[in-house]
Amino acid sequence: MQSIIVFGILTLAGIILGSLPVVGGGFSSVISIVGFILWVVLIVKASGGQLYKVLWAGDFAEEVLASLGELGK
Repeated sequence: MQSIIVFGILTLAGIILGSLPVVGGGFSSVISIVGFILWVVLIVKASGGQLYKVLWAGDFAEEVLASLGELGK
């Protein structure tokens, strides 16, 4: 869930900022590089069995999953 939130926001930011004239390509490139680095870091942490929460996205994902769990009861 955290991955969907984080990379969904990065994708939207890349699309929106990428549409800006003149500087949009630069912003989009920076967001792509940051997304790739974050993806690699999270893959390494997950493969090591570490639980890692990305700033607010991890907490938000836990809240969403907790509310879905309550609905299923």
